[in-house]
Amino acid sequence: MSDGTRKAMAIALGERTGLDVLPADIEIVGDWLFHNNIEVDAVDAYHLPLSMCAEVWEQCVVGVSPFGTTDNAAIQKTVDQFDAEYAGG
Repeated sequence: MSDGTRKAMAIALGERTGLDVLPADIEIVGDWLFHNNIEVDAVDAYHLPLSMCAEVWEQCVVGVSPFGTTDNAAIQKTVDQFDAEYAGG
């Protein structure tokens, strides 16, 4: 993700949630925006595109998120789980 996109997405998430969101605290994988929310010691996941009232869809521990591992298989497993839950399956 480019620096400009990262900054724009951080601003958009902050506007929709009322949180102070730094560009370094977000990552996008597939249809999910991950926010490293240090206030709750977890990573919040939002389904994209963000709604005007963005709400956390799911949370995960840092270790299985883009902020806790560089293991793409572990991150993909998290995304696959979120996709299945979002689709109702």
